[in-house]
Amino acid sequence: MTVPSVKGSMLLGSVVVVRRARDAGRIPEPRLAKLGERTREVLDEQIQLSHWYPMEIFAELLDLDWEVSGGRDPDYMRESGKRNAVAMQRASRYQQLDYLERAERPKNAAEVVSQVRLTSSITQSYFNFMQVEVGFDPDRPNVLQITYSDTHAFPEALRYSTEGFMTQLNQVRGSSRTWTSERRGDRIVFSLELREPSPGGGG
Repeated sequence: MTVPSVKGSMLLGSVVVVRRARDAGRIPEPRLAKLGERTREVLDEQIQLSHWYPMEIFAELLDLDWEVSGGRDPDYMRESGKRNAVAMQRASRYQQLDYLERAERPKNAAEVVSQVRLTSSITQSYFNFMQVEVGFDPDRPNVLQITYSDTHAFPEALRYSTEGFMTQLNQVRGSSRTWTSERRGDRIVFSLELREPSPGGGG
């Protein structure tokens, strides 16, 4: 069975944030002691960007940052996700983001889905355990949905930061609309209400 894992390039940000908070004395020792042994070790290692790391480590670090620095406010993680998206845009490491900056706004449903699938491939490339589907809600034809399945290892802190990440990417496409999400069993459904009342609109 495949161990749920995350790429080092995604893990790095959380390691840096928690390491700085620890070194500044903002994390109580008893709370640090609750981290898994491997997670504590990773805090003092050089992260290999192309390597895979157990998802449990990433989840622990995200949750610690959310608790200590964010007071478990979902907006704290959403803002973190937005900052991550901005950093990726500035780094120009992803052809998908470069394409979004150049592409015209979608004119129909097919173009909307195509662009969202393209950006979703960025998120999917960081994890080895989940599947991603893009489409419109059959009961609400003006609501675009991205569904992550097999999300047993996908923590709540990451769900909220992903909302922020995708909302920031919306701004690249010239939209101010906000992604929301909900967990449905082993799936997470991200939703975006488009401007048009039918899938024919570009939102």
